Amino acid sequence: MEYPKILCAAIFVVMLSSVALSAPLMSTTELLIRLDLAPSLANATTEMKNVYPFIASNTNLQDTMLLLGMVHTQTCTKNMQLKDKLYVAYIKLSNFISPLYMAYSYEEIQGPQHNVLTQLLMATSFYLNSTASTLRHEILKNGFSVPGGQNLSEAQLDHYTRQYLQALVDNKLVTLVITDDVVKVYRNYAILYTLYDVIKQVYTCVTEMEYPKILYAAIFVVMLSSAALSAPLMSTTELLIRLELAPSLANATTEMKNVYPFIASNTNLQDTMLLLGMVHTQTCTKNMQLKDKLSVAYIKLSNFISPLYMAYSYEEIQGPQHNVLTQLLMATSFYLNSTASTLRHEILKNGFSVPGGQNLSEAQLDHYTRQYLQALVDNKLVTLVITDDVVKVYRNYAILYTLNDVNKQVYTCVTGSQDAIDYQTFQKATQTSTQSNSPTEN
Repeated sequence: MEYPKILCAAIFVVMLSSVALSAPLMSTTELLIRLDLAPSLANATTEMKNVYPFIASNTNLQDTMLLLGMVHTQTCTKNMQLKDKLYVAYIKLSNFISPLYMAYSYEEIQGPQHNVLTQLLMATSFYLNSTASTLRHEILKNGFSVPGGQNLSEAQLDHYTRQYLQALVDNKLVTLVITDDVVKVYRNYAILYTLYDVIKQVYTCVTEMEYPKILYAAIFVVMLSSAALSAPLMSTTELLIRLELAPSLANATTEMKNVYPFIASNTNLQDTMLLLGMVHTQTCTKNMQLKDKLSVAYIKLSNFISPLYMAYSYEEIQGPQHNVLTQLLMATSFYLNSTASTLRHEILKNGFSVPGGQNLSEAQLDHYTRQYLQALVDNKLVTLVITDDVVKVYRNYAILYTLNDVNKQVYTCVTGSQDAIDYQTFQKATQTSTQSNSPTEN
């Protein structure tokens, strides 16, 4: 099947440019909430109802009044001081770190039919931690002390959930046998449902604006149900590529050109012929055995784990003007690791041995990048002073650019489709909605 071009267009509708992120309070926190945490939470909540239809089949269960995890009830006000806003936002989110991890831990051991939900909960947990960490950094940067949170134990959460379910049964609002598993499942759903409201409150703290309702509508249009994911080869891997890795990679590549305009200003640099990280060149074929398809897909992606982390590590120390790019690289790295791990699990599940990859060192990657740039300069295809920083920046861009192609190849392995993922289409579509004059450095 053809890779759906609408997916990334919908994602990009809600993406913020670097320039737009210079507005009230904290741009990085706003970006994480709108682009990562909120969509991931929405997807996880929907998948929860897909996996456990008893929740979706009853309005009293689906639109729950059980608020779990919301220990801190103070809300932001327009005239609240910065310190208080930061405290409220940080405490509200950090209180959910432990409950959300409980939900992930429960689903992780429920078997392959729960893989999609497990991955979405893992992603949501990751973004929740990232957003809380960003708020913590903002608190410390402003010279404030980090406030302590208040967490309920798993036993307490289970107790409140059991009481709520029993009250529904007693009042004949639901017909349900309340087992320990039913309690834990519904506890997890209530945590996600409550966190949705908390995110809206935190967003108001961060931006002093109402949370945009259009965001969830855009995400749900492209959300895949677990039923639709029963098609060829590996549904979880396909989901990760289509819903997470591909959009995140496209966002990071676009932001790279925003932050470093010398790349976007020259076609020879932007449409690079420098393929970095693509050590394994074998491609999937229609008649290839499952073992070989899995091996090819796994090796291709796992070879990029180290190079992509190099790119993230470089941007992480470049200062606040690079925060957006750093977060996008971190997210892409996370999804790359998750996709590779899912492939590894599939290999082991089928009784195959995990193939070894081949990684180039940072020195080797820098060496090939410098040679390529020097060749462009020597042939008068670009005017550029080749410093160590220019080499590392362009190395990172070439890694992302190459991974775009590799991701298309892996998608073919996963779905059995010969249709390519059209990254250029949705990257160009976003250039009208994202600005390219963010703070830069060469």
